[in-house]
Amino acid sequence: MNGHEWSRGHAVQAELRGQVHTWSFEHNLLFGTEYRKVVNGFNNTNQTGFILDLFDPGMRPAHHEPIILGEGHNEGRGDDIGIYAQDLLTLTSAVKLLAGLRLDRFHNEAESSGYTNSANQMTLSWQVGAVWELNPTAALFTRVGRSHSPNITRSIDASVFDAEVGTQKEIGAKFNFLDRRLNATLAAYQLTRRHILTSDPNDPLRNILAGRQSSHGFELDVSGELTRRWKVIASYAYTHAEVKADSFFPVGDKLPDVPRHSGNLWTTYEPGGVLQGLGVGGGIYAASSRQATLPNSHKLGAYVRMDTTAYYDTGNWRAQFNVNNLFDTKYYYGGSSGVYNYTLIPNPPRTFLLTLSYRL
Repeated sequence: MNGHEWSRGHAVQAELRGQVHTWSFEHNLLFGTEYRKVVNGFNNTNQTGFILDLFDPGMRPAHHEPIILGEGHNEGRGDDIGIYAQDLLTLTSAVKLLAGLRLDRFHNEAESSGYTNSANQMTLSWQVGAVWELNPTAALFTRVGRSHSPNITRSIDASVFDAEVGTQKEIGAKFNFLDRRLNATLAAYQLTRRHILTSDPNDPLRNILAGRQSSHGFELDVSGELTRRWKVIASYAYTHAEVKADSFFPVGDKLPDVPRHSGNLWTTYEPGGVLQGLGVGGGIYAASSRQATLPNSHKLGAYVRMDTTAYYDTGNWRAQFNVNNLFDTKYYYGGSSGVYNYTLIPNPPRTFLLTLSYRL
């Protein structure tokens, strides 16, 4: 199929921050407004395609039944005007409460070969949270919230859809060690999403709203300085993400391109002395196997990738040399991409990058 895809957008945001006191309480207030515009589209000519078996592609398509693909101009346009307010309330030196509201007006348009459809929607998002500092080195936190995100479609039937709805619950703890040089955050969460825009499994040129998807797990993040010259960033995530209710996808199917286990480690060292200004570093990123598509049909394998860097600072200048994917590991990204929900994208091969930068 011959075709062309495009996506463009812009946003303008303004905020006002300030502090006020009521009785013995301190309020850190935030007020803001935001305007966002997004345009997504594609066009194509009517061509004949073929089904290709990913497990046995061979030199020619595995099946030769012709598929007639649609043609024409298809574009989705979305305008979002939002206003929001937030209050971080200090009850005591150890306890803080957070509350926020956001009101959005979504205007969506979908155009297909000259036919245009449009719809408006008002949504109210909110969040509440709390932080309790147990001592100077440890704190507990929790947050609950609901958010809305516009669904900008470019389906060939010019459909418009309601916004995606997300509900998140989170609880965790923060710690610091080594005289506050090293920080760690451990958090458990549950995220539920509804009205998720995806390609129709029976026709990739049309869009549908998936029912309900859920993910839960925990994340551990550590960052800081082991010594004055040795810095480290590390993280690990356990994620269980699946379809909870749907009319199109099997309940219990795992969400695409979401590994159950993933993590990374990045460290840099600056020797100083006669080598003042020089720094070297490296890191790894690892991910377990994960599903490639919905409905689940095949898995993408686990992988480990390694990156390295070396840099030299002098004054405001920095010269830096990076080698990304040092061992040329081959892996693929799956899931939703472009118009077609079954697109697989190969990772970049070993890449060398030399940069020269100046800090103002």
